[in-house]
Amino acid sequence: MAADRGGDAALRIEIDDTRRVTGVVVRDADAVATPEALDAAVAAAYSEALAEAAASRRVDRPRTGARPVAVATLIEKAPPPPGSYDRHRIREEGRHTRALRRGEPGIAVGISTNECVTVRLRPASSFGSVESDAGWLRTARPDSIERAVTEAFAAAYDRRDG
Repeated sequence: MAADRGGDAALRIEIDDTRRVTGVVVRDADAVATPEALDAAVAAAYSEALAEAAASRRVDRPRTGARPVAVATLIEKAPPPPGSYDRHRIREEGRHTRALRRGEPGIAVGISTNECVTVRLRPASSFGSVESDAGWLRTARPDSIERAVTEAFAAAYDRRDG
């Protein structure tokens, strides 16, 4: 899915069904020639992509037929099996080992291969701030900006998932 505001935006963001950035298209390199402008343009384009995705989902799910009727059924309760009280201990041990393997939750940082763009993903979010090298950004071609921003987002997702 892509955000497209009729050509007036400096760039366009493509997102997947999990709201992750999968592509960037720079329309006006001069409008994103400073780190602050690039961060603001990426944030605006991401918001547009989310709005477009939400609008397309509303259209894709028309209501058909009547709603299901709830049926009350009795729930049979059985006493807990012996040893079920150990689940809490096992769960806590599992949580500890997963935290060690995954690292602490928080901000995930991704850096492009040219090390000129850094993305900091917010906790439990598919989006975050974009930081860039001002000198590189002034002289970068649109395809270089597109590639660097996309790589930085992908690296941040990999770091969070890994």
